[in-house]
Amino acid sequence: MAEPITLLELLRRLGSTINTSPELQSQWVVAEISDLRPSGGHRYFSIIQKDNSGQVVANMRATLWRGTASSLAMRYGEKFHALLANGNEVKLRCSVSFHEKYGLSVNVTDLDPDYRRDTSRLQAEIIATLTREGILEKNKQREMPWPVQRVAIISSAGAAGYGDFMNQLHRNQYGLQFYTKLFEATVQGVNTAPTVCAAIEEVESYCDLFDCIVIIRGGGATTDLAGFDDLKLARTVANCGLPVIVGIGHERDNTVLDFIAHTRCKTPTAAAEWLILQGAQALSQAIDLAGRIATDVKARLTDDTRHLASLEQLVPMLARNRRDAARALLDKLTSTLPLLVRGRIDSSSQLLDRASRAVESVGQNNITRASAKLNNFIPLLRQSTLNKLQREQVRLQNNTEKVALLSPKGVLARGYSITLTPDGRALRTPSQAPEGTLLRSILSSGEITSIVS
Repeated sequence: MAEPITLLELLRRLGSTINTSPELQSQWVVAEISDLRPSGGHRYFSIIQKDNSGQVVANMRATLWRGTASSLAMRYGEKFHALLANGNEVKLRCSVSFHEKYGLSVNVTDLDPDYRRDTSRLQAEIIATLTREGILEKNKQREMPWPVQRVAIISSAGAAGYGDFMNQLHRNQYGLQFYTKLFEATVQGVNTAPTVCAAIEEVESYCDLFDCIVIIRGGGATTDLAGFDDLKLARTVANCGLPVIVGIGHERDNTVLDFIAHTRCKTPTAAAEWLILQGAQALSQAIDLAGRIATDVKARLTDDTRHLASLEQLVPMLARNRRDAARALLDKLTSTLPLLVRGRIDSSSQLLDRASRAVESVGQNNITRASAKLNNFIPLLRQSTLNKLQREQVRLQNNTEKVALLSPKGVLARGYSITLTPDGRALRTPSQAPEGTLLRSILSSGEITSIVS
């Protein structure tokens, strides 16, 4: 069994292998710059690679030493600073270095200022993915209001493209009024896709207030537009509830959004011109419609004026005809009225005679029937009166007998007596006659005087 070695020895052997391997030295590598941190003239950053979904699949520390950085800046000028920025995909000449304490990294010795990443392959992959998901044409099928006036803008407030867009839109030659609202986002670098997605989501929360979304970014290096070739951003634009207009870069530039958005304009200014054109066409149609309406109204007024004039000529003749007809009718009525009145009087007289005779006949019949009824009623009334008198005499006799029985004399005759106090009141209770009281008792045939003892 071989003798064990120390970790340091193991890492030294690994470093010797890596640092002396020709395949790992001075190699051109295509990668994206991330976490760039300048310090003391040096450039510390990471180089990464992402898959089609934007996930990092490879990551390594990188260093561009101060001397090399100064040399490259002198050689390439502004291109050096433009390329060496977060989110840019660049072509770097690197040498792999391994240190026992600091681990694996690469030292950058050069970069290709003319490198342009192959965006067509990435764009094709994103388009193929959206096609499989069935949403590639989804935003294109959104109905664009006409004309567009309420515009949600996604851009950076300080971007030149945003300024050009606003100047072109609000200073249009037709005097058209647009209502715009900026939803700020980063339009360059690694934060492009997430901030633009967030801005779209914010606009959709107020979707009733806007007609469309305009995403704009002025021209620049091809690498500056890399952030727009993102699968998540492409999905967000495709699924957006509002139609999306893009004006990104120059005419020669293409991002994946150009294939997905409802309307593609070559620049921010062109996007403003497109909106102005829609408004101008609507204004032209409105003016044309107003002219046609004015022409139709004028023709209608002319026709109505002619018709009115013809009516004015007909009115006197119609009035004369109406007057003559009325006069003829009046003459006819005047000649027939006496006959009508005489006939009506005769018929009324006949009706009155018949009614008089009928009333007289009915009255005589009623009198005869009433007399017969009265003659029949007299015997009945006499007999009823006699019967009533007999019944009342019997009832009177009975009441007389009852009164006689219930009178004081009648009561006394049945054996009762009435005891009176000295003041002549009838004695009802013993308390009315204390001891020594002189009482007088009345009987049916006399009186008795007594003293209470």
